[in-house]
Order: sequence, then C-alpha cells, then structure tokens
Amino acid sequence: MKLYFWMFLLFILLPIVSCNDTTTTEVTTQTVAVTTVNDLLVMTFQNDIHPLSSYNGSYDTTIDSSSPDSNLSSNSVLQVGSYSGAVYRSFLRFDVSEIILDDVEVVKAYLTLGGAGTIGTAPDVGVYKVTSSWGATQTTWNNSYSSTTWTSAGGDISESPAGSKTNLAGVTFSLDTDMVRDWILDSNENHGIVLKSLDETTNEGYIAFVSNDDTFVERLRPKLTVYYRLVY
Repeated sequence: MKLYFWMFLLFILLPIVSCNDTTTTEVTTQTVAVTTVNDLLVMTFQNDIHPLSSYNGSYDTTIDSSSPDSNLSSNSVLQVGSYSGAVYRSFLRFDVSEIILDDVEVVKAYLTLGGAGTIGTAPDVGVYKVTSSWGATQTTWNNSYSSTTWTSAGGDISESPAGSKTNLAGVTFSLDTDMVRDWILDSNENHGIVLKSLDETTNEGYIAFVSNDDTFVERLRPKLTVYYRLVY
C-alpha cells in the first residue's frame, strides 16, 4: 500500500516539477533585467547604463569625405550632413545578444541620440542599414577596415532608409523592425546602421550628436530601445 501511495504522489508532482523547470529556463535566458510595457517586453542598450552598467556593446564613428583615410572614432560627436565640400556620415552598432531567444517578434524599435549642435542648416537625416562589417577604430570614408576597402566609398549601405525621424528635438528615430529582429536572431546579420543626410548635395550644414566617446553626459550617448514579444 505504501509503495502505491508514493508512486501516486510522484505521478502528481512530476509534471509540476517539470513545469517549474521549464519556466525557470525561459526566464534565465534573459541574462539582464527586462521591463514590460502594455504586454511587450522592453530592453534598452546604452553604454555604461543599459541593460547593465557593465554594458559596453555599442560603438560608433564618423567618416568624412574630405579626409577619406582618417579614422574619427575617438571624437566625442557624430557628424551627419554636408558642409564646405565635405560629406559626413556616422556609423553605429549595438550588440543585442543579451536578448537570447529562438524567435522573437520585434514590434517597435527606437534609436535615441543626444543633440550636440549644428553648423549651418541642420539636414534631414535618414537611418540606413549597413550591409557589410566594419571596425569602428579602423573605418574611414574609403575603408571598412585598415586593409579592406568598402565596395562603394562612404560605406556599404542599403539604398532605402531603414529608419525615420520621429522627434528631432529629442532626436529619436523609428527603426525597421525586421532589421532589428535579424540582429537579435543572428549576430552575423548585425552590421549596424549609418546616419546620413537625405540630400548630401546641399552643402548647407551638418548636425552633431553625442557619441559613445563622450565622457561628460553618459545619458546622452546613443541608445537603442527594443519592444518585442516572444514567439512560441
């Protein structure tokens, strides 16, 4: 009789233990804090702040057509536009590997930048997908790496914008959700983005944003916010 009792108890408890284990596994795949907004999971990426103070997975650089072999990754600002015969573009990449999932639906994603000022007339800025890898401390107008040239000078990028401006005062861009989803599911697809003027022929001015190398106001550094839900 005792044997049957313990077999019965094991039969009842086993599914409960298995269920708890599964839940724990799903939670621990998120290695950092995740918030929720209207039933969506939200994760933010910003060097030295989000998702943890130890995060340092974002890097950037400006390239300058008038100094095509100069690397400007140590600058405290990111320049975008055209002025005095020079065209400025700025490259950004965020490591989003903290979101570890088999599948995910990205509902919305935003890039937020801190404005550092303008020279001349601020241009209309677009966000474009970068289609090949690059090294921030080596990238120039001509090269993606020290010994590797871009397929096209100025960077290998998509023809159409992958992001639109939603608030220039706060400087927030809405990003293409499929692009961000690809970054999450396969880091090899993550070559980041480039900010460039929608019309680089105007030669009227450029806008400067705070870069990751700014040491004075960390909260103004580039920030990526991703709203997503799990796909089962």
